[in-house]
Amino acid sequence: MALRLSRSIGENRRIEVGYGVAFLIGSFTFAEYKEVESTAMRLARATLPPAMAMDVEALDDEDMPVEIEDTTRGLFASKQLSLMLRRFGVGWEGVEMEDGTAAPFDGEAIDQFLSMYPGAALLLQQSLLSPYIAVVSEGKSSALLPDTGTPEG
Repeated sequence: MALRLSRSIGENRRIEVGYGVAFLIGSFTFAEYKEVESTAMRLARATLPPAMAMDVEALDDEDMPVEIEDTTRGLFASKQLSLMLRRFGVGWEGVEMEDGTAAPFDGEAIDQFLSMYPGAALLLQQSLLSPYIAVVSEGKSSALLPDTGTPEG
């Protein structure tokens, strides 16, 4: 018997990040998730500091300094979360402006929230992406082709 955690891929979700704040996320497919991943990497590389961007173009991947890889990964993660919220986010609860009115759910407010509350952003990213990462780790992101051979024959 094999066990796995249930996943809510393809369903609307409400993700609580603490302090009474929750994000409402619309459904999205695995293909849409992979497209956001690709776009986030492109944006991360495009926003590298000029000296690092030059090294990315000049060096082979195996010669890439660790600092550049770490910077790229960090930029990728922030771009990916921002893109996911902008594309699939429906709204949020518990986020207010200084005057106490509800904060608008738009790109500027999303980016401000993510930069001001990195702990909540990390929790949100983990909760939002974990079902899709689990699908990849299980190797079930796509079905076998009908004529694909197996070790059993």
